[in-house]
Amino acid sequence: MSIDNFNYITNQIFPHGLGTRIALLINAIAYSKFENKEFIFTPFSHQNTAGEFDANPMTRRIDYLEACNRWDTLLNLDGKLITDIPDNELGTVLALCHTSIKNSPPQGHEGYLMINKVRGLRGEIRDEFFKIPPKKEDGKLKVSVHIRRDDIIGMKSRFIGNGYYIETIGLLEEFLIGNNSEYELTIYTQRNGFDVSGFEKHKIIYDTDMSDNDVWVNLVNSDIIIASNSAFSTSVGLLTDGVFIHPQVDNFPLMDDWLYGSELTQDKLIEKLNINKIL
Repeated sequence: MSIDNFNYITNQIFPHGLGTRIALLINAIAYSKFENKEFIFTPFSHQNTAGEFDANPMTRRIDYLEACNRWDTLLNLDGKLITDIPDNELGTVLALCHTSIKNSPPQGHEGYLMINKVRGLRGEIRDEFFKIPPKKEDGKLKVSVHIRRDDIIGMKSRFIGNGYYIETIGLLEEFLIGNNSEYELTIYTQRNGFDVSGFEKHKIIYDTDMSDNDVWVNLVNSDIIIASNSAFSTSVGLLTDGVFIHPQVDNFPLMDDWLYGSELTQDKLIEKLNINKIL
């Protein structure tokens, strides 16, 4: 169906983790801009029918709706919402979602996952559609490490051992210390399933210490992010102005301005820090 048949674009309700939902939201916003269509929010907490989240095994968690309400506070919901559209006009709304589920984008819109194009719009998207608290400046570089554990342990294709993070942190710190850079390094991870060995000297914030949406804000506002193989990290990489280091080149479509930990070198790191004017 042609884009001309639609007046609006929105983010479809997707029964999944909030990291995936916010990544898909960002892509839907970008698609609306490239197609010159008005974007309207479907709040994360919105359910088409009462108890919709309880009926899906991915969202059948006691705290899921509470989490959705928290994440809604990061969205600029002052404009038009899906609930403002009359029932007889809902057919003019293109709801975009993940291409792997039954409610995939209509034929002809599979390419709405804008990937690299999103990065060029990140400042505009942040300012117009999000309410992200500003970064706190204290003269130190903010280095954040997102280590995904707990529920990702059973997903062999996405699991990364601690050795990768320790090696990447070491490479980064070797340069920062040699450059006499003042920095603050914080590790964000899940308490369940995390082995602290090798990270003892670093500040660690567990999921029991801080809400997931506050962690996300801190990651977006970081100068350097060492990410995990997760949608949560990926969504940060779509919006941050910081240097984003993704673990592997084959886990996500290649991004022109990301670094990849599996092939990271001091030279590549220094070049990127200079390009981003972080040094």
